[in-house]
Amino acid sequence: MFYCPANQEIYWSTGITEDVPAVDEPFAIDMVLAHEYAHNVQARVLIGAAWHEKAGDATQEEALLLSRRSETQADCMAGMTVSAMAESRDISVEEFNNIMLATQAVGSDAQTGDPSTSTTHPQAAIRDYWMRQGLNSADVSTCNTWTVPADQVR
Repeated sequence: MFYCPANQEIYWSTGITEDVPAVDEPFAIDMVLAHEYAHNVQARVLIGAAWHEKAGDATQEEALLLSRRSETQADCMAGMTVSAMAESRDISVEEFNNIMLATQAVGSDAQTGDPSTSTTHPQAAIRDYWMRQGLNSADVSTCNTWTVPADQVR
């Protein structure tokens, strides 16, 4: 699943639940969709354009860091969405745990099996951290991942 800023659409992989079985649980797929919609929000307020422009003049490692900052912000914003869903729907503890397991399952280290990997997406523990930040706050400034130390978006 991914968001395309060129046409402002979210693309859904029919194989996502095969690739990441943890996503095939109640409300877990909603978290993934909320994450991708957060990228739409980033695009509409020009956060996406700003970091892509900056990445064009950056080293590969700096560009990867910018990408992870975007991804962690989207995780945090998805957490806010899930929190709002929990208020309007009766999300059980088990369903909440499924959401967190799915969040961790899409971490770069979980996907590659390499705990030292440095890719465009953050590691499982970092994704978990930022999802929980969003879950526990209604203040969008909580999701400012652009100013935190690099190790907080690894």
